[in-house]
Amino acid sequence: MQQEKKSFQVAGIDGTKQGWVVARGRWEDGKWYRLRAQLVSKLADAIDPNISCYAIDMPMGFMPTAQPGGRQAEREARQLLTGKASTLFSSPCRPVLSAKDYPHALALSKQSSPHRIGLSKQSYHLLPKIRELDTLLRTQTDLRERFYEVHPELCFRAMCPERSLPSSKHSGDGLHMRRRRLARQGIHVDRYPKLFIRAAKEDDCLDAVACLWTAARIVTGTAVHVPEEIPTDEHGIRMALYY
Repeated sequence: MQQEKKSFQVAGIDGTKQGWVVARGRWEDGKWYRLRAQLVSKLADAIDPNISCYAIDMPMGFMPTAQPGGRQAEREARQLLTGKASTLFSSPCRPVLSAKDYPHALALSKQSSPHRIGLSKQSYHLLPKIRELDTLLRTQTDLRERFYEVHPELCFRAMCPERSLPSSKHSGDGLHMRRRRLARQGIHVDRYPKLFIRAAKEDDCLDAVACLWTAARIVTGTAVHVPEEIPTDEHGIRMALYY
């Protein structure tokens, strides 16, 4: 999605219990301006024609059958998340998106392939947000060129020259490490109090900012993705993780 223009607006999105944390800002000549965040209850409320790219921490594109380890993107990404592979859940197969409850979702997943692969409760609890994003991309096809799937842990890893992973985001040290890594990329979050929302946890806000950083990398063509060859699902939605 490389663009020649030197100034553009991007957004990073992370799901939270209250809805979606949307961090946005303007990137111009290698510097950030007007960094701020908002909490929206519906993903559609985050859509702005001025945003060039949305980097979102939520699965996009689904296999018709459950596969061991999930999609290829997830399998390859886990190899980069040494010690933290469990932070990346396997996405459900597309039939599961119609499930009425967890037993139904489990049955649909097992019935989808001879592997008889089930579904974790963590993945099941993401279904409402997965459906919301999937519906948006299937009904507003133009958004497929602006929405990209990311994983914050991969983003924070990419910010460090050693490609090391920070401590748990649920610890004070882990939060401090994330702030430091963002600062190295020119995002001094302490200077932008509007990036933090009272109704959202600090780690969710920092994750959204990490997604924002990756959105700029996607626009400028410096982002990396797995797998290298990007597959699409039956609706033409890409299945790749960017960082």
